[in-house]
Amino acid sequence: MNLRPPLAVPRALRDPWLAASLAGLLGLLGLIAVFGRDAGVTWDEGFQFQYGERVLAWFRSGFQDRSALEYLDLYLYGGLFDAPAQWIVSWSPLDPYETRHVLSALTALAAIYGTWLLAAAVGGSRAGFFAAATLALTPAWIGHGLFNPKDIPFATGSVFVTLAAQRIVVGEGPIRIREVVWAGVALGFALGVRPGGFFLVSYPIVAIGVRTIQAGKPASIVSSAASVLPRLFLMSVITWVIMLSAWPWAQLDPLSRPFEAIYAASHFNWAGATLFEGQRVASTELPSRYLPVWFGITLPEIYWVAALAGAVSLVLQQRARGPRALALGMITFSLLLPLTAALVMQPTLYDAHRHFLFLFPPLAALGGISIATFSSDARIWKSVRMTALGVWLFAALLVAIEIVQLHPYEYVYFNRTVGGLRGAVGRYETDYWGASYREGLTWVVKHVQQSRPLSLAACDGSSAGRLFYYVQHWPEAAGRFTVIDDPTRADLFLAVTRLDCHRRVPGEVLHVIERQAAPLLYVIHPTH
Repeated sequence: MNLRPPLAVPRALRDPWLAASLAGLLGLLGLIAVFGRDAGVTWDEGFQFQYGERVLAWFRSGFQDRSALEYLDLYLYGGLFDAPAQWIVSWSPLDPYETRHVLSALTALAAIYGTWLLAAAVGGSRAGFFAAATLALTPAWIGHGLFNPKDIPFATGSVFVTLAAQRIVVGEGPIRIREVVWAGVALGFALGVRPGGFFLVSYPIVAIGVRTIQAGKPASIVSSAASVLPRLFLMSVITWVIMLSAWPWAQLDPLSRPFEAIYAASHFNWAGATLFEGQRVASTELPSRYLPVWFGITLPEIYWVAALAGAVSLVLQQRARGPRALALGMITFSLLLPLTAALVMQPTLYDAHRHFLFLFPPLAALGGISIATFSSDARIWKSVRMTALGVWLFAALLVAIEIVQLHPYEYVYFNRTVGGLRGAVGRYETDYWGASYREGLTWVVKHVQQSRPLSLAACDGSSAGRLFYYVQHWPEAAGRFTVIDDPTRADLFLAVTRLDCHRRVPGEVLHVIERQAAPLLYVIHPTH
């Protein structure tokens, strides 16, 4: 099966779904250009920023600057996003963090394109369009895509690992060198961001195994298996080289240290408190339903419409066969394997489902395939098909409106099963990234009158560091503010709602940053 990418303009002129996909891709590029710099700096970004600088220093110093080898726990991760991002920052005319945000958004867009390809392999360009549109209308994906330097690059890498495995499994004849090369490149990128995602290696291995079995006769299976071994070795070498390319700590012992990092990731044990179902629970003691619940309350309704359409199609036995069945099976495998492993192993979880963002693309691909299959099934009355399509479009319109309302905090979206964002307040984490500090300080700069420099405080050291960055780099804030650690001594206290930080210091509330009538950050004048 050989699908051409949606950038083939002559073909798009003959295929309305492909033309719509191309237009959507260009439209998303335009939105990134206009809105891609709107997000504030988040908890982890300062650390990722510094790690990227240290990785670059490792190379620029001829491997003498060893600061990247012991920086926090980030030395256990590759810098395959952070280091190139910092190199681009060095010559970009934009603010350093805004540059990184645009790069993150472009990475998220690449995953939307990959999702198109995954779905199109099963249901053609119609399925590709609905799959890409579904992921583009997923608020959690869009919100994290504006700034997340670890989970989004890894999730994008996982999309292309799945795509490489899909193309292996649907191929015919001996496995080609280029097929395992692409698998190795995709694996190397994903693991070069998060080595703990080593389970991705199983995708192409399973695909190779299925294709080998498809050879049929025992003699041909044995022959195919023998020819596969050198290709697996080539894929492993490519994966390892790319994974290590921006990972100084692992470069010093390339055979054992990556496995040490994988072990450390699987035994990560942070016991911070997280808000779940109205209770403060240690992240090490969360119930097994934590992840399913978070997906259930944050998936927009377009997923549920597509799921219902897919169920009807399944009952009507509108099943894919041959290569399309294998392509569909690989998407399903990429969703079920990590989800099942998480439910069984119960790793440490927090910050909603951000560590499992890589599940959204296969979910979107399956949703796109479902709605495309249902809407094109001639055995179903046309009025029923058009009604279902109309419901999907109406749900898509509703979530698009909410994305606009929430911007640039799309990641705080909740669906109607919990009453939206307003209904989730006090029950689930909302602005767990602290991105609203930027908007809070913007309000202070514009509206607070002062005759002397004012002292500012935040909820923790990381948040104070962001305020300090803004104060130092915004011309309109220069000389007007200082940042201190003690909020009780500050003139103004900027506090998010996470861990009830806004309740720590009594004082007068001057302003509230909110979306959909839900508070995200308070600007407080403490009572001294």
